[in-house]
Order: sequence, then C-alpha cells, then structure tokens
Amino acid sequence: MENIVAYIVTFSLVFFSYLLVQMFIDKPDMSSYSRLRGKLPGVYKLGFSLLRMFCGTLGPTIRRMTPRKRVNELENQLKMADLHIDVDFVLTAQVIYSVICAVAIFFFVMFTMVDIVDALVGAAIGALVGWMLPSMQLSSFAENRQKSIVKELPFSIDLLASAMRSGLDFTAAVNYIISNARPSSVLAQEFGVMVRDMQLGKTRVEALEDLSARIQSEELTAFTSAVIHGSEIGAPIADTIKIQGEEMRRRRFAKAEEKASQASGKMLLPIALFIMPAFFIMLSVPLYMQFKKSSAM
Repeated sequence: MENIVAYIVTFSLVFFSYLLVQMFIDKPDMSSYSRLRGKLPGVYKLGFSLLRMFCGTLGPTIRRMTPRKRVNELENQLKMADLHIDVDFVLTAQVIYSVICAVAIFFFVMFTMVDIVDALVGAAIGALVGWMLPSMQLSSFAENRQKSIVKELPFSIDLLASAMRSGLDFTAAVNYIISNARPSSVLAQEFGVMVRDMQLGKTRVEALEDLSARIQSEELTAFTSAVIHGSEIGAPIADTIKIQGEEMRRRRFAKAEEKASQASGKMLLPIALFIMPAFFIMLSVPLYMQFKKSSAM
C-alpha cells in the first residue's frame, strides 16, 4: 500500500510540475480561440488555457485510441452545439479532468480518513466523474440548443410561408425572418449560415441538407426534406411550407398530450418518497402520543 501511495504522490508532483512549467514557458497561441471562450460550456471555459495547451499533443493520441463511432458521435454533438472546437479538445478535457479529479479526491480522502482503500476507491470514482463531465455537458449543451430550434420552428415556418405568399422568394423570405428575429434566436443564426452558404455558391438543396445535418432534428429534417422535394417536383414552396407548419403544430400537440398522459406515472415516485411518509407521520405521531399518555395513566 505504501508503494501505491508513493507512486501516486510521485505522479502528482511530476504532472502538476509539468503543468506549471508549461504555463510559463510554452504558452499556446490563443488569438484564434479568444472569441470561443465565451460560448463554451462551463467545464471547458474553466480550464480553457490548460486544455488548449495540451490539445495539440495529447488530443491526437487519445483520438487514435478512441473508437471511430465515439469520435463521430462527438463530432455530431459539436455540430449541433455550434462549438467551433474539434474532438481533440473534448478528449483532452476528459483526460485532464479525469486525472485532476482522481488525484484531488485521493489526497482529500487520505488526509481526512487516512485509509488507502477508501482513497483508491474515491480516486476511481473521481476519475470516472472527471471523464464523463465534459461529454455530459457537451451533450446537454447540444440538446438544449436543439430544443430551442425546435421550439422556434413552427412560428418561423408560418412567417416564412406568409412572406412567400406576399411575393418574396425563398431566400428573401429567409432574410426577412433573420432581420426580424431576436439577436439570441438560434434558428435565425442557423438560417443566416444557410443563406451565407447559398451566397458562396451552394444550391438551395445543398444548403438545406447542410442545415439538416447540423441540427439533426426530426422536425427540421422533415421541413427541409419537404422543401427540397417541392423544389425538385416544381410544387409551390409556399404551400409546401404552410402544410409543414400545420403538420409540425399537430406533432407538438401530440407530444404535449403524450407528456400530459405520462405525468401521473412520473408523480408516483415523489409521492411515495416524500408525501406518503409525511402523511403517515402526521397520522402516527398523534396516535403514538395518545397511546403513550394512556399507558402512563
């Protein structure tokens, strides 16, 4: 056991000493990443400088050891989250936070409980938490952005159809939505990317396919597929968009009804854990007091 502690202490001293030397000697070029820091989730923003320092050396090595399926999954999440960082950055964050959490918990348990077994178990749990935290926050960030787009989509589709029925073409109607949207509108930002792609030479079909590939939402994919199909067969796009808006509204109502039907089942666990024990305490305490009083008499 003493050898294990010595190994961990030696590794910690060498690792953190190396980090300290790197921070003062080999400073990375942060000019191209200074604008990204404000958009990143908290766990990436916290150790941004440290992660950028090791991303170029540690990231490619971890990427080669990671299964290709996992790398593709992270790339899709980065597209959905609209974070202009690569997979190496995420994998580096997983390794760095895993090591830091494991070492921190190990020494904390050793100094408080002085038990090597508990310290090793805590270090293993800390390493697992540090490994999962960057991936979980990236997934949550991408999912929240996807939900925001889906929430804005029905109103934007109705506005797009109204603009096209008033005489605007598809590109002009999309520009009208972008100009009248809130600055924080995620869907307007994605429409802006689509319009820029079309201005740079992509066809409408290619720009819509790229939009669908970035967001990976069922609702948006159905909308883009309908517009592409209508363009290919020569159908009026305004009518196609109007039908898609009505269909999307029906889907939203169906999802709302499904969630309402599941609410009663989800309420059983809080009732069983919190409300029922309190109810039994309220009934049993007066009975117990009365029984105790009658026994004393």
